[in-house]
Amino acid sequence: MKIGLFLIGLLAGFGLGFAVAAWALYEPVAIGPAKYALTRSAGPVPPYSMDGTQKLFRIECISESAKDCPKPTSIPEPGTVALLLIGLAALAGSRV
Repeated sequence: MKIGLFLIGLLAGFGLGFAVAAWALYEPVAIGPAKYALTRSAGPVPPYSMDGTQKLFRIECISESAKDCPKPTSIPEPGTVALLLIGLAALAGSRV
């Protein structure tokens, strides 16, 4: 019993020691200058705002090159009616 507790404590000590050493010796990799800046929007932000007129944070391109910050592309929404018809067809097909 004492040997088991000793081994558990030893393993926990090693793990904690390695975690502290990794945290203390960690140096982040410097990739290059920042391309974007995250700034807080001014003024109150209404909750559940879905129209996109006011946002809590604003992301701006601060890179010198325009190719580093391409314009975002819109993602088309799937056709709701088509998905509903496919689901109804699958439901009707499963009942036959």
